[in-house]
Amino acid sequence: TPNITVLEMVAQKLAQEDPDVVVTCVYDCVPWMKAMRNVNWSPKAQVFTVCVGLHDFTTEVGTDADYIMGVTPWDSSLNIQDSVTGLSAKDFADMFKTQTSELDVTYHAASAASVISIAVQALEASDTTDEVVLSQHIAANNFKTIYGDIGFDSNGQSKSPRSEEHTSESSHRCI
Repeated sequence: TPNITVLEMVAQKLAQEDPDVVVTCVYDCVPWMKAMRNVNWSPKAQVFTVCVGLHDFTTEVGTDADYIMGVTPWDSSLNIQDSVTGLSAKDFADMFKTQTSELDVTYHAASAASVISIAVQALEASDTTDEVVLSQHIAANNFKTIYGDIGFDSNGQSKSPRSEEHTSESSHRCI
């Protein structure tokens, strides 16, 4: 992640251009938000990647997080349930927090848990440990996990949906 000094130069240049919308693809949004504050500029709309849903983001930037949007592959508020464990996204998040004392349950943990669920579902459905058969089964099917309904296209790319997150007056919503 670039430091605030580097980002201030970018924010200054953007302030001169004054675009209505800025799309920022970074994992840590805090330095960018601080750089914009330091140059006293903000666009009308700011779209980020996953950082919007992270606890540290709203804690560190305070009300600057209001009306910020971002995309995420997962959020604990999603109405999804894992076929293997029966856990909902919220159940998983609660269990994860209890076991790890983490404030945030990010998509990373949910994604890792979904890989295990997919493996179990594929093993049970194909009744084999043959890697070729398992790979073909995974490529051809969808799997209900705490990460969502997971499937893959003909190129092996995930067809999983994405959600939009936004903050509003220091609350957080996933749509």
